[in-house]
Amino acid sequence: PTLTTCPYDYIHYKSPRILTVREFARLQSFPDWFEFNGIYATSGSLSYTAPRYTQIGNSVPPLMAEGILRACKKYL
Repeated sequence: PTLTTCPYDYIHYKSPRILTVREFARLQSFPDWFEFNGIYATSGSLSYTAPRYTQIGNSVPPLMAEGILRACKKYL
């Protein structure tokens, strides 16, 4: 399973609600101090921006990136 970049889907494990931006970020292994800027979701004239949910959903999780770099470092 992967995260959706559309925050309108109810994917909370217990309650019928969407996950917050911070909950999305935690699932992707971003530290709590990491800040996402911009709007929360797109609509109408703001469709040219990259909203916070999209930034997280399209990102490479930090812990995954670290693992890839460690593996690559062995071959350099």
